[in-house]
Amino acid sequence: MHENYSEDNKYPKNPILRAKMEKEGKLLQGIQKRKSEIISLYEKGKRVRDDGVYRYYRTSAKVYFGMQKYTEQLIDFFRSLIQWDGDSQELNANFMRIMESGTGKKFTHDMNCRWEEETRPIVEAFFHALYMLEMIVDYGLRKEDVSLGIEPGWGSVLYLYGLR
Repeated sequence: MHENYSEDNKYPKNPILRAKMEKEGKLLQGIQKRKSEIISLYEKGKRVRDDGVYRYYRTSAKVYFGMQKYTEQLIDFFRSLIQWDGDSQELNANFMRIMESGTGKKFTHDMNCRWEEETRPIVEAFFHALYMLEMIVDYGLRKEDVSLGIEPGWGSVLYLYGLR
């Protein structure tokens, strides 16, 4: 047994790191339990991405409806994964600033005159949210347990949840 680890040799003795790793374990369990939902959301995201980027370049108001709605759905999903013992945790502040600037927008025809200014935050928020879901798919669905060493993609997910 290593002196910096608990007797079960699973988590470090450092209480802050231990608490984060325990929450990471709960996050992984939640991801595994909702695997089919995650895969379904991811498949939908690829379709929304293809349509949304096309609509962006076509200057179609459907950017407001498809990409924003899906992004808002992902925000709700990400939040639902972090309900630990009734303790609600906020998502990463940087991530949420991007989400706030790219969601909750209502289309009006005068926005066509400011197309890029109005729609790029929607597209940016969508891609950040889809990226996080992709990292959950690529890393969270195949990861079996917590560890001190992390890959960058999984590290992004941990930062999303304040676990790094």
